[in-house]
Order: sequence, then structure tokens, then C-alpha cells
Amino acid sequence: MLFETHPLWNIDLKYEAFKTIGQYSHLYTWSAVPDPKAQIVIGNYIIAYMYAKAVTGTPTQNAIAWAEAAIRRVYEKS
Repeated sequence: MLFETHPLWNIDLKYEAFKTIGQYSHLYTWSAVPDPKAQIVIGNYIIAYMYAKAVTGTPTQNAIAWAEAAIRRVYEKS
């Protein structure tokens, strides 16, 4: 059974918009293959904290450098 034709979508019209959402969305790690280290980066909110730092007064380049260092630490661990 295709995702778009599943009976769930007929329960309530408010679900109608989600029938085709798979055509317009992708995983966080797209276009790379999802892996556990990417999930750690996402789960630790590193990107979100980078944005938070940038909008609360940290110079943008410093926020980016902080995030890059944090991501490198995650990926360098074996």
C-alpha cells in the first residue's frame, strides 16, 4: 500500500496536507547517508545553539567556529 493512499489520511481532512509531504522533505543529513554521528550532532542541538549564539550577541564567525569545533569533536571520536 502506498503512503499516499493509506486510510489514515481519510480520518480527518486536516491530515490531507501530509499525504505528499515525503515528496517535499528530506532527512537532516541529506544528501549524505544518515549515520550515528550525525544523529549525535542533531541530538546535541549543536546547529540550534550556533544560531542561538549568533542571535544573542556572539559574533557570527565565532558562533560558526564554535559549532564547527563541536561537530569535529563528535566526528573525530571513534
